[in-house]
Amino acid sequence: MSLQFRKNRDIFHFIYSEIEKSKKSIKAALAWFTDPELLKLLLNKKTQDNVDISIILFNDEINRKLNDLHLLGDTVQFSNILKIDYIMHHKFCIIDDTKVITGSYNWTVKARRYNKENILCIEDEAIVKDFKDEFESLSKNSKPQTRVSHLQITNQINNIEDLAILNLEQEYNREIERRIEVSKKLNIGLDIALAYSLITKHTAVIAATLLATAENGQYIQSALKKLEEAGRLDLCFEESIIRREYSILFDEKTKHSARQKLVQLDYFKNPKYAERWVDYD
Repeated sequence: MSLQFRKNRDIFHFIYSEIEKSKKSIKAALAWFTDPELLKLLLNKKTQDNVDISIILFNDEINRKLNDLHLLGDTVQFSNILKIDYIMHHKFCIIDDTKVITGSYNWTVKARRYNKENILCIEDEAIVKDFKDEFESLSKNSKPQTRVSHLQITNQINNIEDLAILNLEQEYNREIERRIEVSKKLNIGLDIALAYSLITKHTAVIAATLLATAENGQYIQSALKKLEEAGRLDLCFEESIIRREYSILFDEKTKHSARQKLVQLDYFKNPKYAERWVDYD
C-alpha cells in the first residue's frame, strides 16, 4: 500500500497533477464542484487525451455554477434524483483504477482559496475496489445532467461565497486579456501566442502562477526583460499577482516569487511605477 497525505493549499496542486498524469480514466464523486480550473483540465483530458471521465455530483443548485459543465456531457451525473432521503457527501476521485484520492476536499474555489482541508491518496487494490463499488452504487441513484432540469437549493450562504470568488477569477481573466492586448498593440515583441496557449490550456490564474514560480521564481523570462526594456512592467503577470484586489487568488509562494522577480528588475526603485505601489499589500 502507498499513502500520500496533503493539506490546505497543497491539495489543489496535488489533485491537479494527478489528474494531469492520468492515462485511462477518472471517476469522481463530489458533493460540490465549482472550480473552473479543474473543469478545464478535465475537458482537456477528455478531448485531447481521450481519458474516460465520469463525475457524480450532489443534487444541489451550486453544482450548476460552472457555465461549461455541460461540455462534459452526460459523463456528469447528479445524484439523489431517484431517492432523496440522504445527502451524497462524498469527496473522492479514482484515477486509472489504481489510486483513489479522498478526504474533506470538495472541488470548489472556496476549498481551494480559504478552507482547512485534508486528503489521502491511496494506492491499494482492495481499497480502490471498495471505492469503485461505491461509485457504481451511487450511479444507480443518479441521472445524466441532460436529463435533470432542476436541482435543489441546500446552502445559499456557500452559494454566495463561491460566486464572489468565481466573479473575481473572471475579472482577473479579463485583466490579463487586457494586458496581453495592450502588449500586442505596443509591438514589444512578446510571444502572444504562448501566453494565450497557457491560458487556454489552464486558466489565467494558473498561467500566471506557472510563469511566476518557474524554477522556484529564480528565472527571469525573456518576456519580462522585454517589458522592462519597454518601460511597461505594469503589464506583466507578476505585477498582477501582487495587486491587493487579486491577492486572494494566489498562494504565498507565488506572491513571494512574483515580488522577488520585480525586485530583481528594480521595479520598486523605478519612480515611473511609484503611483502603483499603494495597490500592493
